[in-house]
Amino acid sequence: MNAIATFERVSPGQYMADCDTWSAPLPWAELPLPRRATVGAAGYDFVCPVDCTLQPGETTLIPTGMRKSPPDGYCCFSPAAPWASSTG
Repeated sequence: MNAIATFERVSPGQYMADCDTWSAPLPWAELPLPRRATVGAAGYDFVCPVDCTLQPGETTLIPTGMRKSPPDGYCCFSPAAPWASSTG
């Protein structure tokens, strides 16, 4: 299956700034890159680097410590994320 994006870690400083309101985040050097769990998976699985429990209907922004880049010749859109964070 072809890759739909390339993932890399953000800088250690950016990661710590993003995690400043969370307690005990996973150390930056231990962040695993997202991967597909199975060959036919439609998306990538991310590890949650912070201790987080959401109640039904609750939303929050979770720092992943990752950024993505699409393959050459493609662009990447994530329309749901900004909408979800602004509307709850």
